[in-house]
Amino acid sequence: PQTVASNTRTKADAPLPTYPIAARRWAWEGRVIFLAHIDRSGYVCRVTLIQRSDFEQLDRATLDAVRRWHFTPAQVDGQAVESITPGGVNFLMTDLQFK
Repeated sequence: PQTVASNTRTKADAPLPTYPIAARRWAWEGRVIFLAHIDRSGYVCRVTLIQRSDFEQLDRATLDAVRRWHFTPAQVDGQAVESITPGGVNFLMTDLQFK
């Protein structure tokens, strides 16, 4: 796929990952950085973890969430193309944020 930076998503199309109960109980925090591989329809067809947290449950929650995301497809010359877009999820006990 061609890497194109013009992918967009809305919060409705990209719900935050669920903070795993065990991770909250043990106050596990971490950051997961990924690449979302997006097909021509805007659906995530693969997720590659670039940086894992120290906790498999946080990594898995990120993968499960990102696989359900939908983007406005990137375009080249007015045609939808496959693309890759980076992202990250911060699992914090005070807040759950993504970029």
